[in-house]
Amino acid sequence: MIKRALINKCARLPRALLSLIVITVQLLNTLPGASCLFAQDLSSLRVNNKNALTSEAIKQLDGVLDFIFTNHLAVGSVAIQQNGQILYERTLTPDVSGNGKIPEKEPDKENPSFVYTTGSVSKMFTAVMIMQLIEEGKLSLDTKLSKYFSGLPSADSISIEMLLRHRSGLPDYTIDKIESLNQDSLFATVHYDYGRLHTNLGWLLDPIKNPEDSILHMLSHSQVHFRPNASSEYNNSGYWLLAAIIEKCTGSSFDSNLKRRITDRLGLIHTLTAGRLEKMKHNTPLKIRESYYYCGGWQKSADIYLPSVQGAGDILSTPEDLLAFMQGLYHGKLVSAKTLALMDDFHYPDSSHLGQFGLGLESALWPDNDLAAGHSGDTYFNHGGVFYFPKTGYAICCLLNGLSPQFERNDMLDILYHATQNKTLELPFVDKWHPAIREVTPLLGTYYCDRLKMTISLLNDGNTVIVYPKGQDALCTYWTAPDQINQPKYDLNIHFMRDKSAFQLTQHGKTYNFVKQVATKKNQEA
Repeated sequence: MIKRALINKCARLPRALLSLIVITVQLLNTLPGASCLFAQDLSSLRVNNKNALTSEAIKQLDGVLDFIFTNHLAVGSVAIQQNGQILYERTLTPDVSGNGKIPEKEPDKENPSFVYTTGSVSKMFTAVMIMQLIEEGKLSLDTKLSKYFSGLPSADSISIEMLLRHRSGLPDYTIDKIESLNQDSLFATVHYDYGRLHTNLGWLLDPIKNPEDSILHMLSHSQVHFRPNASSEYNNSGYWLLAAIIEKCTGSSFDSNLKRRITDRLGLIHTLTAGRLEKMKHNTPLKIRESYYYCGGWQKSADIYLPSVQGAGDILSTPEDLLAFMQGLYHGKLVSAKTLALMDDFHYPDSSHLGQFGLGLESALWPDNDLAAGHSGDTYFNHGGVFYFPKTGYAICCLLNGLSPQFERNDMLDILYHATQNKTLELPFVDKWHPAIREVTPLLGTYYCDRLKMTISLLNDGNTVIVYPKGQDALCTYWTAPDQINQPKYDLNIHFMRDKSAFQLTQHGKTYNFVKQVATKKNQEA
């Protein structure tokens, strides 16, 4: 497994919105990362060209992805590249028909112009453009935020470098207020009152005029989390501000800079901002992959309004384009070798210790001290990551537009990495108890908690138990014993008391008693 010391559960957009829908949220949460064992900058490592993806590794990888598909663990696209050559790519599309057919192993030929939401992977593009402006003498790492946004807290003390390294201490406009809305919720990690969320942060969910006014207002009226450069905390506000600084510094839009400085230079025809795609949607073959979550089947769902997270998570792309971006970055097509050495220097300020963040890059350490740099990212339903290994020239990428609660983006990245090592691949662990229908049927039905004034219905779907709180979205849980279902990711456990026709729901140390309701005609109508 990837060591989880550096890339933590903050590389995402806010974990919110979806009531009880199981999601891995955060704009942009969580590649496990490197554990501070870097001995040198990644850009200085020598490429070993001898590694190659063997036919046996490809066969095993196909088998694992077949397993992932048939067990409804993930949908999306993956790719592996070495020294600029694509060695493997595959797309898994959601089987909404229920016929269990495994999709073709090749990329989607009928719709070759689909693009994915990349989440925080966008931050690398923002950082590259900032570093290009520094090379051009239009900015410096010491340029203060106050030059462009004097009204923000501690703006005189926050530098461009601090924004890039997540050391500004600024509040996070995509997370802070959302988290504060959820304190009184029963399902504290997964349930958000949509009405309250929409009232407070509608600009994050739907298009409105001048979202920047709302963002700046929130930032200017919030307290800093810590003194600038005193600590490190993942922060989407910093990258939204960096995108705005790019615009102010160049007099051109963020999208125009992206096109001129990166995508045109590298020939990335499937990489663009969500804002640009929105403007030309009737005049382009490009389309965004729809988002899904798994709950008794793949369910479509809307995601975040991406133009509201410009610079932090609004870029659309494909695995092939992201791999080409990493190849271009590490081979002098975007910035100089000197600049790249600054970007993938993960040392803490004035310290020999290594941390998670470079200048727009995240560190990651796989087994055998195999160092990598790149970025991961998540929105409400999209999860991705791309990482480059300078020692071998390998790069891996996954962009997933749907996940089961039992599977994470990091699991997919681990699978891709181990394939590059030509090692035996293990099937993902699926922790399910396989119940007999006669054992679980008496436990299904509708339950009521007088303390919470809440009604919950339970429906069995194979190994999945779908929990339906009245007036909210569904939550997928799994049988782990004859009398128990849970969702470990969210610390949610339901223990049935058969003799009392009741269950106890426990989450975050709090327990609530639910009693089964008699299926009267009145209850059925309610």
